[in-house]
Amino acid sequence: MRQLDLKKLLLPNLPYLLIGLYATKLGEAWRLAPGADASAKLLGLMDGFAAAFQSALPSFHPVDLLVGLCCGAALRLAVATAASFDEFSSLLLREGVTVKESRGRLSYLTPDRTKPITARKLGDDFDRTAVLAVLEQNAARAIEKAAAIPEYPWQEKRGIQPAKAPQTAPKQDGVQRLVDIEQKMAEGKGRGYERWAKIHNLKQAAKTLSVYQQYGFTSPEQLEAAVDTAYQKMRQTSGELKALETKLQGKKKLQRQVLAYAQTKAARDGLRAQKSEKARAAYRQAHESDFIIADAAARYFKAHGITKLPARKALQAEIEQLISEKDGLYNTYHEQKQRFKELQTVKRNIDQILRRDEPHRRKEQSHER
Repeated sequence: MRQLDLKKLLLPNLPYLLIGLYATKLGEAWRLAPGADASAKLLGLMDGFAAAFQSALPSFHPVDLLVGLCCGAALRLAVATAASFDEFSSLLLREGVTVKESRGRLSYLTPDRTKPITARKLGDDFDRTAVLAVLEQNAARAIEKAAAIPEYPWQEKRGIQPAKAPQTAPKQDGVQRLVDIEQKMAEGKGRGYERWAKIHNLKQAAKTLSVYQQYGFTSPEQLEAAVDTAYQKMRQTSGELKALETKLQGKKKLQRQVLAYAQTKAARDGLRAQKSEKARAAYRQAHESDFIIADAAARYFKAHGITKLPARKALQAEIEQLISEKDGLYNTYHEQKQRFKELQTVKRNIDQILRRDEPHRRKEQSHER
């Protein structure tokens, strides 16, 4: 089982290990370059390359292996994260690896070499078709990940702040649940806890009565009906908020596709300017990354029945309007949730008080008889 796992780990990363072995020559050249400081070594780097390439074998010095490992990891990271061919080339160029394309084939030039390494030598994972396929998958994952990010009022980049709605319910009095002292004592609580709980229950009973009177209830039945109504309103607003968030996400995804499609306009215009089928095929192959993005956007428009693209300013204005509506609806939901919790706490406290008083009433009635 361990050998099988090792194969699964090594085989997909074998080309990156090969790149790393080539790149150990870069570390060896720097290490063998004459000079005590960085500037002196930089001047003598060509002598270091000459000494390093006296042998065709890779260097196994720990420092050189670390340099090779970094180069191989950089290539692996570029393939895994880049969403376009330009980004892929840019990420590798930062690590000193130049990507070249000739006749539809890719090659990779590391700093320690004068002749690039062809994709054929590295393996099928580095040829042009495989790299473009991975880049398309990365772009699709990036779009899905961005669409999955939840939208909350305090996370809006455009700085739109939620507007506070006027408060219609009574002021929040901080009423809390009563403590069941008998149950807590049965669980092993001490006398100190009992004294605290009695004081706590007296305070919360007074707050419960105050909130009960502020709402104008005259019976527990009215309170129960108010709790049910508050819950239904809260659930209704929650459903509206989710529907609005879904609509907003759809508009933002459409905006991303419109912007991506607009960025490929130069490539699409250049394709229409080609006179022959052969010229169009060559032009499309030379700008394949742009046409992958354009084709993906076109498929999205077709799947959603979009025949005419919306104006970007109008789409942005619609998104901002939806954000403003969502902020207001979120404030409404928050207030309704607070009202429901308050009414629910008052109801539970009153039910607990009535249950506690019921045995005393029965005892008094038995004494009167």
